[in-house]
Amino acid sequence: MQADLLLHVIDAAHDYHPEFIREVESVLSEIGAQEVPQLQVFNKIDLLPGREPELQRNSAGKPYRVWVSAKTGAGIETLLEAVSELLAGEMSDQLLRVAPSEAKLRSKLYAANYVENEEITDDGHYLLRVRMPLQEFDRIKLLGGVVIEGVRRGAE
Repeated sequence: MQADLLLHVIDAAHDYHPEFIREVESVLSEIGAQEVPQLQVFNKIDLLPGREPELQRNSAGKPYRVWVSAKTGAGIETLLEAVSELLAGEMSDQLLRVAPSEAKLRSKLYAANYVENEEITDDGHYLLRVRMPLQEFDRIKLLGGVVIEGVRRGAE
């Protein structure tokens, strides 16, 4: 099977969803797709009192389950971020010091949703906490006007 990621959408409000999960996993095994990365998407949380959108990660820190409501839109942004992360490969958490002359790069980092936090230093530089694919970070390291201040958690 040629797929980079399988989204397994599950009716979280259905009493028999554990049984349905086993059935899908059995079919995936039969067609040789058990090794394809999978993200479980538990939908219909709007029908579960007290259930909030949530992203759950496995022991390696990778997303493996997202709780959403397609009806209300709750958790959809989290789902998109999880899909992006899984498709992007290894992620890197960095603290970047970006020169004011590199405002275009700053804008691109925001547009790609890599920026988690920003401060402006006394000398006008942007201090950005970013989470991005390691491959993209390697490209940014080559640019002038950007100083790597530190690694928060490193690559996963």
